Amino acid sequence: MRLRWFAAFVAIVCCNALAAAEPAWRAVVGNDPLQGKTACLMESAQVAVNDGQTTTPVRFLYNGTAFLVTTKSNIDQSYPNVGLQVDTHAPFAIDRVHKETHVIFAKDAEQIRAQFIRGLRAKLSLGFWPTWPQGETVVAEFSLIGFTKAHEKFLQCQRTGRLGENAKAGTWD
Repeated sequence: MRLRWFAAFVAIVCCNALAAAEPAWRAVVGNDPLQGKTACLMESAQVAVNDGQTTTPVRFLYNGTAFLVTTKSNIDQSYPNVGLQVDTHAPFAIDRVHKETHVIFAKDAEQIRAQFIRGLRAKLSLGFWPTWPQGETVVAEFSLIGFTKAHEKFLQCQRTGRLGENAKAGTWD
């Protein structure tokens, strides 16, 4: 009996260690929803949030000129205090909604990129539609650990058109 408990404990510890070792950001070659073509991109790990009716996945994409936040739920910009905040810096306002379910940060993309390189956490505040009566702003938190390393691979991909010798489109390098 003790052996089973010990084996279960070891399995849990190993699984948690593997999950923790997975970076929160990666460079990929994939479809750029803004440009409508295959390109070098950076993407964050996916975060699940409740949109008032169901759970929706939220993630960041960066194409070198803009940050795009993708969800599967309709965005409502009428909520107060929606936007992006890195650590304790002043928040960035959403530039626009793209295809109802995506948010774009283009105007401040260079500042956001610089703060992501130096930062630890990003808080994205969103409102979703339809929730009646209007609910609260939803906050999705993203780790910025690994952003710098992924950014270096992203820049390499932009220069060479490849992620690495053994990399395949849309896979981790």
